Amino acid sequence: MTPPSPRTPPTGPASSERRPLLVVLTGPILLILVPAATFLIAASAGSDGGLPFAVIAVMHLLALAGAGWLALRGLRGREPWRAGDVVGPLLIAIGVGGSLVLDLLLADAQGIRQGALFRVRHAMPLPEDTPFVLSVALAAAALIAAAVAIVGPAVRGRLQRRDREGRESPSGRPLREPRPIRYATGPKDSGLTRLVSPVTRVLIVLSGLASLVCLLLFSLRPFDPDTAELLTIAVVLLPVLPMLWAVVETLWRLDAEIGPIMNSLRLTMAVPVLVSVVVFVPLMLVSLLPPIWRGFSTHHITLIGDDGLVAADAPVVGFLGLGAITALGMGMVGGLAASVFVVIPAVAIFRPDVMIGENELDTDPEHRRANTTAVRLIAAVIVMIFVLSICLGLYSQDELPEWPAVVSLLVLVGLLVAVWAMQRVDHKARARSGTSARVRSPFDPKPAEFSESEEGPTDDAPDASR
Repeated sequence: MTPPSPRTPPTGPASSERRPLLVVLTGPILLILVPAATFLIAASAGSDGGLPFAVIAVMHLLALAGAGWLALRGLRGREPWRAGDVVGPLLIAIGVGGSLVLDLLLADAQGIRQGALFRVRHAMPLPEDTPFVLSVALAAAALIAAAVAIVGPAVRGRLQRRDREGRESPSGRPLREPRPIRYATGPKDSGLTRLVSPVTRVLIVLSGLASLVCLLLFSLRPFDPDTAELLTIAVVLLPVLPMLWAVVETLWRLDAEIGPIMNSLRLTMAVPVLVSVVVFVPLMLVSLLPPIWRGFSTHHITLIGDDGLVAADAPVVGFLGLGAITALGMGMVGGLAASVFVVIPAVAIFRPDVMIGENELDTDPEHRRANTTAVRLIAAVIVMIFVLSICLGLYSQDELPEWPAVVSLLVLVGLLVAVWAMQRVDHKARARSGTSARVRSPFDPKPAEFSESEEGPTDDAPDASR
């Protein structure tokens, strides 16, 4: 009889096996040791000095090591998951949380809590700042590791049970096959057809005509200052609408060669250039007519002044040139925002099979659930990267406190760990593209052996896990 693989979790009586003593005692020991040591250090610490924070950092490092060890041990899947496995990581999280509160109180008592991170980032720290920031960072890392140790093994056990069920759902009914994908464009279509749809072309024409009407109204008849300002704004912003529409349209207008996410990013860069040329070049030609440029100059000086896009005495050609650049920039920034916050989440939620293929994940039905969850987490990761960047930018300008950036970073790290644990890689596809993962998930299907004459694993190669 072939012995089971060491990666295969035992079933039956093995689920009642006791955990090693060190696994059982790690949580209770750290629950007592870490906050107790922090309390003694805080109670005996003087008014100044970085040594107490350095010792607290060592305690948090010890907790991180314990939580990380429990997390890795649980994620390896060598033992079946039990509800009691969450006790150890939960006790560590409670101990680290209590220690972190005492750490912050000690920093308040020494008057360094508010500006410590700022002084460290700008290379002018006090003696207490660096060990304090390090202790807080290690505590946050320990809490993340404890959370992974609590959630990761439970998710792993559930996914392994589903993988064993194959293509049968828990109710015994076959899983629904993914709907066939219909492509609107492909390699046989021209570049312009793949770039802009008929609807986008109509919107470009309409926005150009609307901008022209606004320019003519502003130049040929007087209005009150508020209406005149709205007309100049409309001349610049109306062409942005088809730029954004072309990006959002990639959700249902699929290309056979380029996925919706990459296509939206491509259109973000290309369509604004096309629209700016198509709309603003005719406007500049019309502005050369004497009634237009004379009327524009007169009304811009009397109604807008120096509060507009250009100086009060700027010619209409200068206004349109700067307006084209403004529309181009707003179209690109708006298209990027639409790609990140609309297209990517929508594709992950409503078309996960498309995103699974783009990320070279296994398309086998038995791994579809795990990979659907993984691509949705990837979408959340991309969104959180931009959220973190915005928080850091606002914090650097003193317009936002530091805690939103810290929370965003912790959420981002947790999402990355979850993606790493959930995804099931298509090893053949990644071998062909040369993007094999350097840090493989313990739940990943093990790749077959490679043949020197092929780009990827051979179909008849023996399974390396046997």
